[in-house]
Amino acid sequence: MVIKVQDTGRYTGDDVILWNEVDDGSMPDITLGGMVRQGSALVFNQERKDLHDAVILEEQSEQTRRDEIESAVKGDATFNTFKAMSSAEQDDWWAGTTAAQKNKALLWLLKDRVRR
Repeated sequence: MVIKVQDTGRYTGDDVILWNEVDDGSMPDITLGGMVRQGSALVFNQERKDLHDAVILEEQSEQTRRDEIESAVKGDATFNTFKAMSSAEQDDWWAGTTAAQKNKALLWLLKDRVRR
């Protein structure tokens, strides 16, 4: 199980605390994402570290994909022109476009929403 800790580093609850310095003393040297409790000690566990690394890699891959989408959308002159139009201009544009153009515009809009 991977426990996500808030950006502040805070977490609460006995079920999610791996090491409590009040009860267990100062935290020993650790390997982030790879430590487990064995009795009153923290020990490294490769299986837990591998799981932790997989979660981090997945999150990084998702962020990379979002960044790629954002770059593609921001760099598309047609999309940026469409986005700058007034509602009436957009209505006129929709009325005069082909199905393929509408599909491309919908894809742009979807990508724009994904990056928000």
